Amino acid sequence: MRIVPGCVRSWAALVQESDQQSRLGADRWIRRNSGVLRAIDRASDTMQLVVQPSGQPVVIIRMKPATRQLSVMRAIEQMVPPGTAKPQELAGWYRWVLPTVSINDTIDLQPTVDVGTVAEAVVIVLSPSSTDSDAIKQQLGR
Repeated sequence: MRIVPGCVRSWAALVQESDQQSRLGADRWIRRNSGVLRAIDRASDTMQLVVQPSGQPVVIIRMKPATRQLSVMRAIEQMVPPGTAKPQELAGWYRWVLPTVSINDTIDLQPTVDVGTVAEAVVIVLSPSSTDSDAIKQQLGR
């Protein structure tokens, strides 16, 4: 999936229950992070962007071979101010879903989103405020 900043209608239909306010919040998040999302998209085979009813964006990435996960990790690191922390240290900022784990069991996606159990899949969960520099510094206690 190619991310087009500001183009919510291309993926918002995936979540039937999300209200207009949630979609607008996710739209701002996409525009703010469009460069990083494009880098992740280039490193993955397929990419889906889903907005949960809470307004939390979820990026679903499927990759074969697993070695390409390093490229995705580097893209995610662009969201963190240099020298502050590695992504793993940002508790709750995002999480990886390891191979053979059912995505539906791990993340509360709408049942209309059919992702199933993917042999090699990565799910990144980002809260809308997590990319704000002040929010990241606050999470890091700095």
